[in-house]
Amino acid sequence: MTVSDLNSVAHVRPKQLCTETLREEYPRLFTSSVGTATCTPYVIELSDSTPVRSPPYWCAPRKLQVFKKMVNELLEQGVVRPSKSQYASPAFLIDKNSGGSRLVVDYRKVNAKIIFDSYPLPTIDQAFQQFNGAVVFSVLDLNSAYYQTPLSAHSRRVTAFCTPFGLFEFNKLPMGISVGSQGLSRVVDELFADLKGDFVFN
Repeated sequence: MTVSDLNSVAHVRPKQLCTETLREEYPRLFTSSVGTATCTPYVIELSDSTPVRSPPYWCAPRKLQVFKKMVNELLEQGVVRPSKSQYASPAFLIDKNSGGSRLVVDYRKVNAKIIFDSYPLPTIDQAFQQFNGAVVFSVLDLNSAYYQTPLSAHSRRVTAFCTPFGLFEFNKLPMGISVGSQGLSRVVDELFADLKGDFVFN
């Protein structure tokens, strides 16, 4: 950005200027679409190899079309794919406080078999210590962060979920898996390894 560029936008508030400039320079980063992080795919480790499965939950007819639409959107985004897995965790919809519905998978049986990931998670105390003395802050929120975290090919079958209209599995890290927070933290730390502690806190 040149001096003339700055003069032309001198009336714009700094926060607005910064946001607009970033959006113009990096349009692929500021989008409603779901991408895939360029990182090591996350591996879900199990205590044994015996599959667990449950039948699909009943879905009210008035919600079935909404259910299908949400799954189709995940298919189009590459977040899920049709599955032939021996695993099957039931999926269902819940109402969001803001309106609309949210897709949820009951992974309780799978979670009972998942080996705990001891990767450390950030705490609020660490955040306050890290921010001490700082005067400028930027907050970047990942769009559907879990859905940008790739899963290893072997782990995908474990995430299979059943619906009244078919069986699907996640290509990305699903919400509801007990090690989801650790998986996302690993990804963020891998991507910002050289900046963590200096310019990045997650």
